[in-house]
Amino acid sequence: MVRTEQQGDTMSPRPRLEVDIRAAVGALLDEEVVGVVVLDRDGRIQWANARARGFLAGESVLEEREGRLAAASEGQAAALDRRLRAAVRGAEGGLAVVGKWPDARPLLVYANPLRPVQRQRASTRGRAPAAVATIV
Repeated sequence: MVRTEQQGDTMSPRPRLEVDIRAAVGALLDEEVVGVVVLDRDGRIQWANARARGFLAGESVLEEREGRLAAASEGQAAALDRRLRAAVRGAEGGLAVVGKWPDARPLLVYANPLRPVQRQRASTRGRAPAAVATIV
């Protein structure tokens, strides 16, 4: 729904878009265009959407190792781990390119820290989330 802002008795010519952010984020996650993994401050997986779980299952270039997101290839595991560790500490994690998927395209994993306000508001399984990894 688009509403216009009122300033005094006159209508502002600039419309204000009213969006339910939670519904929009939920719809994005349900679309499963990207994999989304929420990590706690120890780097353990707290939650993953279906697309991310698909990447972690079977013969993928990503896997869950000791509760953490990891590259199946030891050569790429260190680079991914560095980015994830930086993100859960609050630093910019960055992008890791991981292996090849069956269609010959590598998976891109972007590790992004959550801001302290986001960490305080959210809680999954009793542990505050520290970072989000998106997988495309």
